Amino acid sequence: MKRIFVALTAIFLSLSFVTTAAQAKIGQNILDNILLLVTVDENGDPVMLGTGFVISDQGHVLTSEHVVREAKLVVFCAQKLKKTDTYCFKEGTLEMLAEDSSLDLALLQLPEQLRSANQESYLVLADSSLTDIGDEINVIGYPGTGALTLNLSRGVISGFVEDYIKTDARLFSGNSGGPALNENNQVIGIATALTSDDYQNLGILTSSNTI
Repeated sequence: MKRIFVALTAIFLSLSFVTTAAQAKIGQNILDNILLLVTVDENGDPVMLGTGFVISDQGHVLTSEHVVREAKLVVFCAQKLKKTDTYCFKEGTLEMLAEDSSLDLALLQLPEQLRSANQESYLVLADSSLTDIGDEINVIGYPGTGALTLNLSRGVISGFVEDYIKTDARLFSGNSGGPALNENNQVIGIATALTSDDYQNLGILTSSNTI
């Protein structure tokens, strides 16, 4: 396990840090609980990158099922937003609790020593039925484009399809499993599908009410 983290840290530290002014408006307690997830195969090699986020004081972590599908191990890293900070200020492995491929959702759990009773140490799920077309949202995650660092993509809700929300916020593969936040920094959806020309460059979010 130590070999995996050393190798990943060496790769990540060689990449530039990306941030935007919009990120500064979101509390550090939110950003600290959005995790870079790396699935590892039976040989200990990284095979998939994605995003997850903490949703309870028991350390429950929500992500997309396709991020962790058939993974032998799921490694996580939480970053700080300053170059002077250690790349992973908390890291370890996650325990798989539940998966639902039909909704593309998976529930994992942090190691016990990293769980917290502090209510501000996790993201709050909002009622996605209260959202409307035109509402502004921020999608946060590790897109893996340019650098494997925490990035924010801003957009609006463009429409609804059954249990899914459409948005013009730009998504990339590493965003999968990342939270979409409303104006109160509460989670209204989980990034699940890439931006596609077939959908007029719209990203797809699994609505929070499906959880």
